[in-house]
Amino acid sequence: MPRYYLHLQRPDECIPDEEGQEFRSLEEAYAAARAALCEIAGDHLKASQKIVLEAIDIADVEGKAVGMVSTVDALSPLLPEQLRHHRSVTFQGDQPTVPRSP
Repeated sequence: MPRYYLHLQRPDECIPDEEGQEFRSLEEAYAAARAALCEIAGDHLKASQKIVLEAIDIADVEGKAVGMVSTVDALSPLLPEQLRHHRSVTFQGDQPTVPRSP
């Protein structure tokens, strides 16, 4: 099975995956990256912390970048439809508010 490395990308640093993991396919590595981003985001939200992870870069055994999953892309399927394509969402109480176009 191929080995892929899931490197965490933060605004000011890259946290390399030193060990990697074996996946049956690149698609399985993408799914693992999406799941990891969702888990990390959930941990930050539970702690009322800002989510600072931008993406997970996927590299092969030679270190070549073969893919990337952004935090926005990973979380987008979990959001209500009206929020999926908006980059700016605020909350009033527990209700999301999407800015309206002029």
